[in-house]
Amino acid sequence: MEIILYSIIGLIAILSVFFVIEQPYKFGAVIVFMLLYKFNFETPLPLDARGLLLLLLFVRLYFFDKENFELVNNSLLKNKFFWLIVVFTLLILIDPIINAKGIVKNLKNVVLPLINLVLGFILVKNEVGKKSVFIGIILAGLFSSFDLIVNSLIIGTLDVVRIPDLLLGRMIVLNHNYPGFLAGMGVIYIYLIWYHIKINRFLLVALGVILLAGVFISTSRSALLAILVTIIVMTFIESDLRHNIKKIAKLGIATVAVLVGFFFVYNGFLSQSKENTFLHTIYYRLYEEPLQMFGEEKADFNKWTGNRIRGSMEFRSARWQHDFDKFVNLDLSDQLFGLGPKGYLDIAMKIYAKNDNIYQRLAPHNGYLIILLERGILGLILFLILITALIVAAIRESKHHKIYLPFVYLIIMVLVYSFAQNSEITSASSYFIFGCIIGDILHSKNQIDNEDT
Repeated sequence: MEIILYSIIGLIAILSVFFVIEQPYKFGAVIVFMLLYKFNFETPLPLDARGLLLLLLFVRLYFFDKENFELVNNSLLKNKFFWLIVVFTLLILIDPIINAKGIVKNLKNVVLPLINLVLGFILVKNEVGKKSVFIGIILAGLFSSFDLIVNSLIIGTLDVVRIPDLLLGRMIVLNHNYPGFLAGMGVIYIYLIWYHIKINRFLLVALGVILLAGVFISTSRSALLAILVTIIVMTFIESDLRHNIKKIAKLGIATVAVLVGFFFVYNGFLSQSKENTFLHTIYYRLYEEPLQMFGEEKADFNKWTGNRIRGSMEFRSARWQHDFDKFVNLDLSDQLFGLGPKGYLDIAMKIYAKNDNIYQRLAPHNGYLIILLERGILGLILFLILITALIVAAIRESKHHKIYLPFVYLIIMVLVYSFAQNSEITSASSYFIFGCIIGDILHSKNQIDNEDT
């Protein structure tokens, strides 16, 4: 069985290399899918399969394409946003340098994100590349939706084991929030392309229904909030979508009606059922857990430690306060430059799983707090300045020159989602989106300049 599996993987690797060489822009869809869906294979080499394919595509598009080589050198490398991102990225190395923790092992945290940025910039320069990025986003959302649907219907749990992992014999359990977020990304793009690309409406509706099902099954409040904020921003900014304001209002009213209806149906007919454990979980996450923030506490206790079990919202707020209090008591240099890669684990609260001797340390579940802990006050200030200026520039360019499928809305969604999640805001996929946004701005200006001449 292993021989067959490795043979299939080897064949896929050969086809991937051929595809990268012959159709690099179309292969971008594969890279985007692997980045977002986090689908990967380990290799005996220093880089995993995704890293190797990423590097191969970068070499093909940058070093073996004269037009791209000149475009990057003459436009991207002279762009202020690019260098602000470079400085922000390098801040992660300050702590390893000061404390002699070893720089080489952390270089991957700098080089690969910047390669993702350059690839995003190159891919969105033409329609083929942009569509490949769109396809990768939709595929990641669809796979995530199917994962959520299968796990909820068959296993009856919000813990997600991805279908490709099951087929490969890998039992990797994932948190349900991130698949819901990916499904939400797909929803955003279905909404965006409805009036921008001529695609069969039935297909778009079918894709939208599947993606929305994934979002709601995930019960990810971070994803739902991110979708809501992003759609509202898109609708007001994109002239083609402004007529949907009334439709969004009606959809909002319908959503509230569904939630109210589910509340009464559950309490009237389903709350005493011992079989519908999945429905109980959804009800708890949508209704009971948010109320815990207002004093409606759930009186469950850890059978090993005797401590009261906190809901995720209360748990997050306690973690933020704990980690921030620890941070403000650090040395001034640590506060300014941060604790380096995964430095938040040094001050993270101990979470006891079974008894007082077995514990784990978790990320603080706040992307902005992670930036503060890893890169310090300077890093967080620089990031806020960078992201604000980048979004304003991208929206201004989109309004004036009508950018085709603008990517600025994806980063807005990531920014909202990351408030109660972890390092998605500084992940490799976010760097790729940064590159796409800079590409939208610079390619649009280059196109206008070429038309004027």
